[in-house]
Amino acid sequence: MSPRPLIVLFATGGTISSLTSQDAAQGYAPALAGEDLLSRIPGHADIARVEVTDFSRVVSQDLTLDMVIGLCRQVNRTLSRPDVAGVVITHGTGTLEDTCFLADLFVRGDKPVVGTGAMFNASWPEWDGRRNILDALAAAASPESRGKGVLVCMNGEVHAARDVVKMHASSPAAFVSPGTGPLGCVDDGRVIYYRAPTRRHTFPSEAIEPEVELIKVAQGSSDRLFRAALHLGVRGVVIEGLGGRGTIPGWFFPAIREALTQGVPVVLCTRSPVGRVAFTVSASMVELGEMGVIPGGDLPAHKARLLLMAALAHTRKVEAIRSIFATVAP
Repeated sequence: MSPRPLIVLFATGGTISSLTSQDAAQGYAPALAGEDLLSRIPGHADIARVEVTDFSRVVSQDLTLDMVIGLCRQVNRTLSRPDVAGVVITHGTGTLEDTCFLADLFVRGDKPVVGTGAMFNASWPEWDGRRNILDALAAAASPESRGKGVLVCMNGEVHAARDVVKMHASSPAAFVSPGTGPLGCVDDGRVIYYRAPTRRHTFPSEAIEPEVELIKVAQGSSDRLFRAALHLGVRGVVIEGLGGRGTIPGWFFPAIREALTQGVPVVLCTRSPVGRVAFTVSASMVELGEMGVIPGGDLPAHKARLLLMAALAHTRKVEAIRSIFATVAP
């Protein structure tokens, strides 16, 4: 029999590693290290040999971008080892999709990287961390997962990091891929894929331009936050427009022209969970396209910001950035 594959588990904290304090009214907080998680899941040894790296023990909202970049670098170094078959990252669900999408931009090679978490903390009888870790290990150990980019495995489903979003605050089925659906599933330990992701751009190094802001537009919003960002020296802006194609009020247009004149790229996304930005149909959308605004395609604004941060760290040429967005989010 061939030896079980070696999977490296990076534990970062989050609800999956949390325990309720003795005073339950004080809530729960990350407490379990990676080995503590595995000790609660005896069946993991039947799937793979697991090596643990305790990267952090924080709630996911406290993971800074510098920390995530450091995690991506460690993952790349780990995957360069010939004895390692893949990586699992345990993570808080609040920013699981963000970390995994950034990792998808930076992790090189075709070995599987699978992010997972839990909607219930480890003190609860309903703790879903056991199943999610087992499924993530199975996905990372599966040869079928190679070449599919960074994945997110939750509630028996396997999603592409580019597509997946957390759509429910508390349900075990919180993670979905709007408009595309999951790549596959883990059913009774068997990893099954129905499709493969096709939209991916990998950068040659783990670097970001931190001075990129996300501006959300609501009905009647003024352009003052946009202009304040320009005044403070922002290097790129992502606008989350209104529903549909991502429309924005006409009074934003002069500020956008000013940004583009200054060489600050502007990316437009839509707040609609399904659908894509396209500079067609309405006169105002055509005008935005003619200005030089970059369409964010179907990427949610928070992921478009991460992509713009990565792109700006590698090129300042607007057309090159436009090409990167056209690859990841046509």
